[in-house]
Amino acid sequence: MTLIGYIVSIPVFCDSGYVILNSLRKAITARVSISALATSTALMTGLFATHNLVPPTPARWPPPKSWASPASSA
Repeated sequence: MTLIGYIVSIPVFCDSGYVILNSLRKAITARVSISALATSTALMTGLFATHNLVPPTPARWPPPKSWASPASSA
């Protein structure tokens, strides 16, 4: 579930990915008879890992002058 969540969360936001994959999680939970908490935690771990570690868009470079620190403008 973690790997599936990690891959699906690249093009989709993590909350939408959970809604999309929740029926798959329920089916796996029923078929393999694993606890729902374990499969939910595994799915959320993959979704949030991608959400936090993979940036959705490249950063602007060079940064605008408004992002300059106050110390550098003195």
